[in-house]
Amino acid sequence: MLDEFTKWLFDQGAIVVSYAAGVMSSYFLIKKVNEQRFESLEKSIKFLKDLLDKTRMGVEASDAKCDRRVSAVLEENESLHQRIQRLEDSRVFILQNALKDKE
Repeated sequence: MLDEFTKWLFDQGAIVVSYAAGVMSSYFLIKKVNEQRFESLEKSIKFLKDLLDKTRMGVEASDAKCDRRVSAVLEENESLHQRIQRLEDSRVFILQNALKDKE
């Protein structure tokens, strides 16, 4: 009877050890998968940060280019305004001289 009980006890111990080994194996497998996912997420985050930085630099460069264009247009507008003003002054001068000549 003792031999059967001992055999049964060893069988139960083997089942427990086998179960524990399965649990540990699953644990390490899950841990490895999670580490790979974490590394993948880190790579994705780094890629997105780099993309954001490049986009930000592109937008800043585009803003600077637009600012230069706006400045150029404003300068040209001011130049045209001055030319128009000179033409108006010349027209007024010519009209005044024409009126003096008629008198």
